[in-house]
Amino acid sequence: MTTAAGAALSIRHLSVRFPAPGGAVVAVDDVSFDVGPGETVGVVGESGCGKTVTALAVLGLLPTPPGEVTGGQVLVGGRDLLTIGARELRRLRGKEVAMVFQDPMTALHPAYPVLDQVVEAVWAHEPELGPVAARARAVEALDLVGVPDASRRARAYPHEWSGGMRQRAMIAMAVLHRPRVLIADEPTTALDVTVQAQVLELLRGIQREHHIAIVVISHDLGVIAEMADRVVVMYAGRIVEAAEVSELFAQPRHPYTAGLLASLPRLDVARERLVPIVGSPPNLAAKPPGCAFHPRCPLRAGRHRCVDDVPELRPVDGAERVTACHYAGELAGSTRLEAEVDVPS
Repeated sequence: MTTAAGAALSIRHLSVRFPAPGGAVVAVDDVSFDVGPGETVGVVGESGCGKTVTALAVLGLLPTPPGEVTGGQVLVGGRDLLTIGARELRRLRGKEVAMVFQDPMTALHPAYPVLDQVVEAVWAHEPELGPVAARARAVEALDLVGVPDASRRARAYPHEWSGGMRQRAMIAMAVLHRPRVLIADEPTTALDVTVQAQVLELLRGIQREHHIAIVVISHDLGVIAEMADRVVVMYAGRIVEAAEVSELFAQPRHPYTAGLLASLPRLDVARERLVPIVGSPPNLAAKPPGCAFHPRCPLRAGRHRCVDDVPELRPVDGAERVTACHYAGELAGSTRLEAEVDVPS
């Protein structure tokens, strides 16, 4: 596991809350993980678990108000992005750490040609370039991400491009300045399977060439299995498990992770129906006591500890893997949850 000293991105005890009637909603609760140079870390969980809020807080893009970062550090290149000034943060955003936002179909401004929007990203960190040089840099970036005949095609408006082409434009803007860290938030949303594969291969190629650290945020475990070296699983704003991708898929050590994997369709197992996780994620304004997952957990079996005590992240199977479950040992090599949990090898 990458240590904070060698990490391209180090998030330490990050917490974010939003005011709400009846009390504050803690959307991100004491989240910590590192991403090394050239490493890909996947962040997974159901909608509303805090994945995107974590990313926005890292980049200083959280709307404030209503959002408020209440604690933690976000270290990139030895600097804490949460404490530097707004001008310095703008200088680093896009140059040191960049983001590919959700939904390529709406991320580009519909009233401006694609090329003009990429040129704007060029000028954000190279204002000394003249119009001709800036356009050349923009076309070069679009060529890098595989836009055919980029100098001509980029003069079109976003609605004239397919979803996959728009996603390539978003990636081009994100990697223009060779950042240390790239955060890709649901990079394959609304794309068909063939285009998804092309986008993922594009990200891998850019990473190999420039040794960029990548954080992939997704609810699609297939994308995570293909892209990530390590996986961070979030539930109700907290990390509940983190492990190497092969270990996590082979043997989950938290019942929520096991439930996510059990809900995946598989071609190598004869099964008439998928096994969903019962219930719904909790209301963050009124979290259940103890383990937030206990109302939905098949491992609880009526035990009071799950209701009374909040489980802390602790190492299992060595220091490289952590889980937040009081009874994680019962998932190790056990057949107890086989009926509900059938994970891929």
